[in-house]
Amino acid sequence: MAGDEPVRVGRDHVDIVVEDRCAFFVTAAVSAGGPPAASAHPVGLQGFSMRTLAARLGVSPMALYNHVSNWGELPGLVVDRLGGEMQPQPAPAGHGLERVPPIARGIRSAYLGHPAAIVLIQTTTSTSTAALGPIEEALAALVEAGMDPLAARSAWVGLIALVTGHVSYQLTGHFTGPVSADAVPAEITHLREIVELAPLDYQNAFEEALAAFLRGLQHLPVDGRGRQS
Repeated sequence: MAGDEPVRVGRDHVDIVVEDRCAFFVTAAVSAGGPPAASAHPVGLQGFSMRTLAARLGVSPMALYNHVSNWGELPGLVVDRLGGEMQPQPAPAGHGLERVPPIARGIRSAYLGHPAAIVLIQTTTSTSTAALGPIEEALAALVEAGMDPLAARSAWVGLIALVTGHVSYQLTGHFTGPVSADAVPAEITHLREIVELAPLDYQNAFEEALAAFLRGLQHLPVDGRGRQS
């Protein structure tokens, strides 16, 4: 029956503005949800209904549906917004691998700024330019460095694993304060030696790890099929 379903208007400037405001409020809700959880939908987003979003925007729910068709679109809006935050501004200078560090730092900064959204970012499929911008920038730099597409793909997977793992360690508090060696089994000798050290400077540690990763890429031999020789 006419009037039962909201009418979707064409995507214009109003759509873009409304979607950007939606993304702002939804991202804030996700970020307020706490640390990363196993669920792809953090508590902040689970409790964020279309009616709540409409109220934040100061419009009626039916008016909102003209721009965002359903709740299922909200994760994509968050991913798109954070994808935009990840992209360094201005675009990285330099050539090849010189362009990679700013990209990695941008991803790390977005993850640390919105830790509750990390799982959402990793589990939400988006084909928008904003969401895919960081991977496109990284792949372009890796190909420019002389890698073929298969090698560049492997390097990207390694890079995002480095960033994600490093952020995960920082957020969970590993090595952020001295721990008594007595808390570690006697046979775990190397860990016993470092747990009592001063807190780890994660900023410096990340830069060191990233530099080591890039040095490794410089010496990675590949053949024409993107496989190690």
